[in-house]
Order: sequence, then structure tokens, then C-alpha cells
Amino acid sequence: MSTNGIDIATGAAVRARRTAMGLTQQDLADRLGLRQSAVAKWERGDVPMRVRDAVAVCGILGTTLGDLWDEPADTADRYQEGVRRGMELCIEAIQKQQRGIQ
Repeated sequence: MSTNGIDIATGAAVRARRTAMGLTQQDLADRLGLRQSAVAKWERGDVPMRVRDAVAVCGILGTTLGDLWDEPADTADRYQEGVRRGMELCIEAIQKQQRGIQ
């Protein structure tokens, strides 16, 4: 089980946005095709969200990854930089693949 500040803050952001929209954990889980227990674990910060799940959650909740992962600088700078760089690499790989197809 994870108990780091990033996972706890991300879970709190998901919970806040979900409840503001009037959704239950089960509602969100149903839209994601997951079990309610998965959403509960994210919201408690027990387990980290996979990037693909976080992207799907953002789409449902009408928010951005930056909003979910907006952490205090002292706990998240390296993590956020790693996520940002990982996303850049994914975009570059997709662009290369698209150039190869065209």
C-alpha cells in the first residue's frame, strides 16, 4: 500500500471533484469499467493511479492531470517532471509513428 503525499493529494482531488459533481464512487467506477473498491483505494491514497486511469478520470470529471497532480513543490517536483517528460516521449513516439505511416 502506498501512503505517499502525491497519492493522498491526488485521491483527495479526485474525491473533491467527484463529490462536487454529485457522483458516487460507484458512479465513477462504472464509467471507468472498474470496481468501486479501486476508486476508494485511489481516494484514500492507498494505491497510485495509473496514467491511463488518471486520463480517463480527468475526462469524466472535466479536469486535467495537472489539477489532479498539483502537489506542493517539496513533494512532487521530480515526480511531476518525470510525468511531463514521459508524456513528451509518448507524444514524440506517436509523431514518429505517424510520419512513418504517411
